[in-house]
Amino acid sequence: MSGVTAGGSFGPGPNLYYTKTRRKRQALFPPGEDIFGSFVSHPGNPTTLRPLRPLRPLRPLRPLRPEDYAAFLSGFRACGPARNRFDDGQFDLSFLTEDWYAGLLARRQREAEADISYVLNLFRREDGASVGYCDITTQQRGDFQWGRIGYTILNPYWGRGYGTECARALVSLGFGKLDFHRLEAHVNLDNPASQRVLSKAGFTLEGIRKAFIFENGVWTDNLIYTIIAPDGAESEDACGA
Repeated sequence: MSGVTAGGSFGPGPNLYYTKTRRKRQALFPPGEDIFGSFVSHPGNPTTLRPLRPLRPLRPLRPLRPEDYAAFLSGFRACGPARNRFDDGQFDLSFLTEDWYAGLLARRQREAEADISYVLNLFRREDGASVGYCDITTQQRGDFQWGRIGYTILNPYWGRGYGTECARALVSLGFGKLDFHRLEAHVNLDNPASQRVLSKAGFTLEGIRKAFIFENGVWTDNLIYTIIAPDGAESEDACGA
């Protein structure tokens, strides 16, 4: 897998931010309500979110559904050996049970309802193959309206424009339905492929954050790519349920 890491979207660990704020936020989102198909208001922003319409990229990009389990699993089974240090490649899939998958969907829904993160999977239109996933994570609301994007494309599908498609769709969603003013992506200095993806998607290199992330046992610098919403931005595209 390669790309800008889609933070918090895949791993099975608990989300501490959600745990600490659950009581405060649960009244805003009735249990079980699907944020991607409902009128909801997200914490820190009074704007009402309209139903997310079908995306208009070349391929379906949407939240996972229970019936996607087989395609989700087959995407990882198709992975070859890791191609670089950013790619997990093949790994033990024994923990990806149907129960684990149900928990993943529930966690993603909770995090969307709490305005923590919004995770979408990309499916190839011709055969429904799951080729990767991406997310927008809220960094700060209030006077900032600041989010971060991430994306991961499985290695059998590299070099086909999927990463750029995800990044552009996240910009559309972020500035449209989610009302962010600023989006960032954090990239390793030695990951030129993701740097090219972000440039194609309209991001600008803002600078380097020194010792920004603790990675592989050391504090690592990251390039910071940004894009700012134009005045009066209103996206026509978004992501469908």
